[in-house]
Amino acid sequence: MYTLNCLLKLTNSCCANSGLRDRPIQAALTLLTWEIALNIYIVLFLLFGAVFGLSTYSYQHIFSEGPHKVETPEGGSTLGGRVLWAMVCTFLWPIMVLTGLNSAWILAKRKRQAAVADH
Repeated sequence: MYTLNCLLKLTNSCCANSGLRDRPIQAALTLLTWEIALNIYIVLFLLFGAVFGLSTYSYQHIFSEGPHKVETPEGGSTLGGRVLWAMVCTFLWPIMVLTGLNSAWILAKRKRQAAVADH
């Protein structure tokens, strides 16, 4: 009941000029729909980032340290390292995509230069 009262107060203050003040239930539902839509976008952003992080763990050298792959530890990759990479990518995946594209462009450029030098 407290949440409904807060929502109705918020609705009355937000919708005073939109003509929905006379219909508080419709205004509350409109606000609730907007909130759900925003939450869906946030959840999808974070979910895509987590999947991106889990799927790119073995290629993380492209996103962080350049084209040279770092040696893996003797015991192989650890769960902690994979989880840390997934957490970083969950929030920063747009930046990771841009740095990955930049690294891919640099690697392609180096490959073209090496092919031209061989001829």
